[in-house]
Amino acid sequence: MNHLSQEQARAVVDNVRVINGGLTAEVQNALPREAKDAFKNLQAMAGGSIVHVAEDLYDADTRFIFELIQNAEDNRYVHAASRNEEPSLHFTLHQEHITVDTNEDGFSEDDVRAICSIHRSTKKQTGGYIGHKGIGFKSVFKIAYKVQIQSGPFCFSFEHHKGESGLGMITPLNETPEDLPAGVTTRISLFLIQPEDYGARANDLRELADTILLFLRKMRKLTVEIVDLESRITYQRHEDTSRHVATLVKDTNGIKEEKFYHLEKTILHDLPEHHSRPVQHEAEIILGFPIDVASSPLIEPQYVYSFLPMRHEGLNFLIQSDFITQANRQGIHLCPRNYTIREGIVDLFVQAVRYFCSHRTLKYDWLQYLPGPHIQDRFWADLRDIVFDTLKESKILLSCKGVLNYPQDLQRLSPRHCNRDGQPLLDDIDPEAYLSMDYDWSTHAENLIELGVTNLSFKNILDRLDPYLQGPSPRFLDPTLDDDWHTRLAVLLTRAITRDNNNSILTERIKRMALIPMSDGRLLSASSTDIFFPKDNVGNLIPDDLKLDIVKRDVFEHPERRKLMEMLGVKGCTPARVVQAILGKYNSATGHTLTSSVNHLVYLFKTLRKEDKLDKRVFIMDQMGKRIYHTFVLFGADIIVDDVYFETEGDYGTKDLSRRLRCVPEGQENVDINIHIIHNAYVNAVPPEARSNGRSWEQWLEEVVLVRRIPRLKHRQQDRLSTLCQLTAKHQPMTLVWILKTYWNSYRDELTTGVISGIRSTKVACRNSANLKKLGLTYFPSAELRRLCSETHVDNLFDRFLDVPIGLARDDTCEWGFLASFGLRFDPDLPMIADICSWLAVTSNPPQTALFKMYKEISTRFSDEDPEDIQSYCFWGRSIIYIPVATGKPPVLASLNDCIWEGPPWLRTKHPLAIHDQYSNDPHMVYLFKTKLGLADADLHTYLSELRSRKSDLNVPINDDLHNIYCVIWQNIREPKDHNRIRHMFTEQNLVYLPAERAWLTPASCVWADAQRIGERYGISAVYPELEDFFRTILKVQVPTTATYIEQLRRLASHDPENVAEIKSAIDKMVALSPGLNDLEALHEIAFLTVEIPSGSVELLRPTDTFFIVDRIEYRSTFQGKVPILDFSLEDVRRLGRLLKFLSLEDRYISRIVQEKTMVEQPSSEPSLSETRAFRRKAKHIYRCALHYHTCNLELEDSQTLQQLRSAVVYESDGFKKVSALQLNEISASVQSDTGLVHINDSNETLRIYIPRDRSDRQRCYCLELPNALIRLFGLRDPAAFLTLQLVFASSEDMIDHVLDGNGIIRISDESQVSISSDSDGDAETYSLSDPEDMDNLQETSYTPQSTPATVTELSSISSSTDGDITTRPFHTNYRHGHFSSIANNTVMSSHSSPPPLERSAEPDASEQIYIQLLDKVIQLARRVTLSQALQRPNFTNEPVFRLQGETQLEHDFKVGAAGELFIFELLLAELPGFNRSNWRSNIRKRVIVHPEYQDITAWNGAETADIIYQDTNSALTNALIDTGYLSNARWHGARPTYYIEVKTTTGEFESPFFMSKGQYRRMQRMQIWPTAGFPDEVYVVFRVYHLGRDSMRVKAYVDPESLRLQGRLTFTSETYSVCPNLA
Repeated sequence: MNHLSQEQARAVVDNVRVINGGLTAEVQNALPREAKDAFKNLQAMAGGSIVHVAEDLYDADTRFIFELIQNAEDNRYVHAASRNEEPSLHFTLHQEHITVDTNEDGFSEDDVRAICSIHRSTKKQTGGYIGHKGIGFKSVFKIAYKVQIQSGPFCFSFEHHKGESGLGMITPLNETPEDLPAGVTTRISLFLIQPEDYGARANDLRELADTILLFLRKMRKLTVEIVDLESRITYQRHEDTSRHVATLVKDTNGIKEEKFYHLEKTILHDLPEHHSRPVQHEAEIILGFPIDVASSPLIEPQYVYSFLPMRHEGLNFLIQSDFITQANRQGIHLCPRNYTIREGIVDLFVQAVRYFCSHRTLKYDWLQYLPGPHIQDRFWADLRDIVFDTLKESKILLSCKGVLNYPQDLQRLSPRHCNRDGQPLLDDIDPEAYLSMDYDWSTHAENLIELGVTNLSFKNILDRLDPYLQGPSPRFLDPTLDDDWHTRLAVLLTRAITRDNNNSILTERIKRMALIPMSDGRLLSASSTDIFFPKDNVGNLIPDDLKLDIVKRDVFEHPERRKLMEMLGVKGCTPARVVQAILGKYNSATGHTLTSSVNHLVYLFKTLRKEDKLDKRVFIMDQMGKRIYHTFVLFGADIIVDDVYFETEGDYGTKDLSRRLRCVPEGQENVDINIHIIHNAYVNAVPPEARSNGRSWEQWLEEVVLVRRIPRLKHRQQDRLSTLCQLTAKHQPMTLVWILKTYWNSYRDELTTGVISGIRSTKVACRNSANLKKLGLTYFPSAELRRLCSETHVDNLFDRFLDVPIGLARDDTCEWGFLASFGLRFDPDLPMIADICSWLAVTSNPPQTALFKMYKEISTRFSDEDPEDIQSYCFWGRSIIYIPVATGKPPVLASLNDCIWEGPPWLRTKHPLAIHDQYSNDPHMVYLFKTKLGLADADLHTYLSELRSRKSDLNVPINDDLHNIYCVIWQNIREPKDHNRIRHMFTEQNLVYLPAERAWLTPASCVWADAQRIGERYGISAVYPELEDFFRTILKVQVPTTATYIEQLRRLASHDPENVAEIKSAIDKMVALSPGLNDLEALHEIAFLTVEIPSGSVELLRPTDTFFIVDRIEYRSTFQGKVPILDFSLEDVRRLGRLLKFLSLEDRYISRIVQEKTMVEQPSSEPSLSETRAFRRKAKHIYRCALHYHTCNLELEDSQTLQQLRSAVVYESDGFKKVSALQLNEISASVQSDTGLVHINDSNETLRIYIPRDRSDRQRCYCLELPNALIRLFGLRDPAAFLTLQLVFASSEDMIDHVLDGNGIIRISDESQVSISSDSDGDAETYSLSDPEDMDNLQETSYTPQSTPATVTELSSISSSTDGDITTRPFHTNYRHGHFSSIANNTVMSSHSSPPPLERSAEPDASEQIYIQLLDKVIQLARRVTLSQALQRPNFTNEPVFRLQGETQLEHDFKVGAAGELFIFELLLAELPGFNRSNWRSNIRKRVIVHPEYQDITAWNGAETADIIYQDTNSALTNALIDTGYLSNARWHGARPTYYIEVKTTTGEFESPFFMSKGQYRRMQRMQIWPTAGFPDEVYVVFRVYHLGRDSMRVKAYVDPESLRLQGRLTFTSETYSVCPNLA
């Protein structure tokens, strides 16, 4: 407790000042000059070391903060503790000074004397006290020239200025104390040397390390307050000792940030002595490991602390200890004490690691804390080495089983050592070698390797594989170890063998391991025997029952496992060896299974040569499992030798036949007749598509194994029936007949004398007879023969009819014709049928059934007869063709010559038979008449004859059949030569029928149109719409063309306007043809446009005549009766827009050429606060719309527009006048109305908006007029902009953003203040834009109309500016005064209703006259030189630089830019074909209107993508650039790109920088020309016009500036995009 009075305290201060050599100002002034000089010299000598301490010892201005925190930490807080107050420290930054407040116990006299000295301190030399030097306080003089301390009774100051002796830092001067805030016992005030560095000081305080309190023992809270920025930052520390976690909280204006640190602590004892710590032999070490809230590591560079941060040493964790530090407290001494502390840090780090190894989240990630390899300081670099050496000897890494082990005893499992689930491929064994896979190798690899972890060795892999191969049931064969496991192991072992090189020990060990699974379930090693793959050398699968060691088949199917087997020595077996092994199996008749037999045959199928025969020992099993041999083999046992058959389906197929032969007819003896069918296992063993030597599997079985498909007919060796057929003929003779019938085609070639004889002599049953008779003596009981028998009354007596079942006797007898080979007889002859035909021909009304029965018999019986014979015998001279007719009428019999087969029913000259079901549905009729007798179908000749018949037969009415006739004629044209023939016939015979005219016409008299007539031709498309191809393609009927309709319009235009409907119809149809521009050229001279003239009548005018096009409803009512108006509706105008464009009538649209001016009458003298507030609240939303819809790519950071909207003032008015004016050629009209509802004035830097006072009018204004006025103001062209702005004014304030977002409108920044820079030439200016929604300063921005007579202010539309000298800007430029300058229509503000003048002043002022002279010179120079000459460098000139006098910089830049563009325009106009004013698309081209030759030039109102755009269809501009060396002839010859030309103009040299907007810069990049591409479609060129106004005026071209930029030939400055040619 300080008990001194203030007087005593002041005396102490004076005493210290005197002791330290300080004099008061009064004493110094009283000294003689010599004494005064001597005193100053002494001060300089004495204060030198002090200056060094204050100015040189500390390398950063911010160190004073740490020193002050150190002082606060070392202070005493006894009285604060007695009041239950925590020690506190509070920094407050003011504009001129900093105050540092604490609640410490206060300065004592010793503290005062210590702070006024160097190397003296009152701090205890024991642990926990930071300061020892007594010099840290002097660091405050790095930033302060005066330091005032008020504590207890003391109030004194130090003052030192740069260049002074330094004694001012230790010679205190008494000051008058002030009242301190409650709770503050000591205040230190630092008066800043440079108050303008306020921002830097604020940053110093705001950017204090978050860990500043982490290792302080007393200070738990630190507050920083920055007054002017209203910023308050509080640092607090909390520690959870149970969890070893400290939490640091940083509260910035209520926003809290938390950081967490895992702390490890220890105390070192018996430290080596150091003179600065004479009695201190202990030191605490604390390590802080940053973690996140989930206790995961946070890795970033950390400070080394000696209670306060010193500096980053490249460590990822914090270190705190009582180091012996250097004087500046930013480094440590290399001394035994510090070395001992370093060893303690290593031990503590290892202790932390052991803790981490059991921590839930840190056990696998703690390695991130290990020191990195790039530590510069040797002291700390050695620490890293010691840490690693110590950890290498510690069990600090976890194995896969979670056991801690030494790093060098663990090996890393790479992905190749793991299964698909990421687990070890092979189980670990003792001692464990697998490093836990939870360590992230990609993150920790470097550290783990340095600690001694290695990759898993192949020896360890084989050691762990051995247990899998041992025991009676090796785990290696466990089915749970799937293919993926085996594949991965095979890859691993293959890699081991491959990398073994000459080290045969590893490879030999693998070959000795039983790794090869065999087909019989064994495991063999590669060195035990010859092992073969399951497929032979040519890829055939080897049967697995042979005496060969074969690898398990599924092993072979996996490429990686097969590769391993190959490396182990497994090989493919030769087919010969396999065949030998197979045949060896058949030396015995036993020991065979069906499966093995199938496999053997399949292999033989694949390997035997085509000429090889099957060994006779090989058998085939039938479906009963019996072994069937093809020939006899002596085995000492009975065998079956017989044929083997395929199982065939159907009646009397082998399957059905086997069943029938087993069924014994009743009354007969049981005889065993067998037919052996091959087992299905053989048939299905090989896919049908497989081939061997060109044969399929079944073919091989049939040809080599001799498996049959049909029963054997002839005996193998003898000329007789086979045993099977003999038994069948004897016991089931009719079955033999059916066998012959079924397989007759196959048996036909096997018929021999013995076979025929055996069948002829077979005795069969006959009708009407009890005895069997030989087959060769019988007849087949056909219906015809039975009918003949019936007519001769022998049907019940005849006994030679083969006893065929009645149902089968009705079959077509041709199926039994094969029996004729064995003597069986069948049909009557042809003359008999001819007689029947004769009888029918003379019979009256013969029965239909009789006729068709006859047709059928002829078709059936005489199919092999000559058709001429049939026709001659049966049909010649007879009308016996039955033609069905309607019910109730007698049938018609026609001759064969009057019939055709296929034809339409409406034919009258021929009878088509196929249209009648009796013929078309009966195959016999189809065969007889169409196939046998060859009746033709109706053809082209048929239909042409029918058409001529219709025309000539006047008694037959014309009906819709003509459509059909034309259609079938078209369908039957087959040859191109028919086209001309038919067209000639139709022309010569007038075969086109027109029902409406009841006339037959030639094709040339017709036109393909739906109109009844077009000129002299008849339209037929409406009559025959479905026959367009026929009439147009074959008959060459023409379709109307654009020229056709133009001629029709020419004809209609020659009449009165009463043909308006026809004219419009012709126009619509012509437009529907989508004609091209050239197609419509003739329309310019035709008066076909219906125009309503002012008198109200309608006249026909040419497109070149003067009239206007109404494209808005309001304009019709405004100008109707005043100017000629195109008599089209708004829908017509929209629909015919393309035609109007082709006729160059777009400039007739009233909306495009009307000039509108508004005037406000009797505006309010004061603005409407409520309306102004409402508008300003919507300013940001209006600006969003302007940005979104503007075509010139308004820069987002350009905020002057937004500022002006936010500063807009809204006035009310009782009335508005609007003048709408039209001027075109000789016609002009001006209409004044009271329909105006809004007036906008943006002069005098303030946007003033006048709206109606009437509520309903005001609503209309906001809904209609104001959005339109803003659209004109911003120059917006997108129709959607109007609806969006309507939504802005119609939506509630809290919904506008949602509405705009929902419509996809781009967002802008919501910052209340925006700083922007002017893009204009000269020094950059910065504007601060405040939020205009605060209406307190409304009167400052308001405008009160004057009471003087009417004043008219015309604001011209400005949409571009100039670079360097001239810059081109989109939408509007950041002008120096920040006002609007883009408005589509001129505005007028007036206090009464007189209309404004429409003409410009006739007499130019002086500055305009100078500008006209400049333009005149530009034109003359451009016309004297060619483009090639203009692109060459001029001779040296001393001409003065041109300058327009009396102009603002902005106006000067615009005019210079327009003059430069005019120069380029004139040059290109003289040389480029098709080049005209439409190619000049700059928004500033209208400024040349002052020149007489350009008085008629109009402003360019389209989107400006470049100053000049030219499509070089003739390569004219390309050739000019080639000739002047700007383009390569080899690459560019013949190129015809579109050129986008930007003109940049300067009155100076071309090397001077020029400006490019961001939009131009992006366009330049988009159009970059790539070297490997062909001709580009678009080329970006900058024409740099320089020496403007001088005789030496020339052009420099930059073709493809983006490539020039990349080549370093143009230098671009970011953001402003100032471009400077690189002359190097």
